[in-house]
Amino acid sequence: MSILLKGDKRLRVASIVGMGGIVKTTLAKEVYNRTQIRDKFDTRAWLYVSQDYKPMKIIKELILQ
Repeated sequence: MSILLKGDKRLRVASIVGMGGIVKTTLAKEVYNRTQIRDKFDTRAWLYVSQDYKPMKIIKELILQ
């Protein structure tokens, strides 16, 4: 969360990586739904990207959100 809540305007990426089944998605969803995060960003989107993802499907979902 500290990466996402830094005060400067530089773009950042916070990655959560690891083997399947170690609650990466649960951790990401918990951070995504935190009040501090919701209040900091005007726009947010929740996307799930599987190993066999289709870029156009991801872009469409992002636009819809």
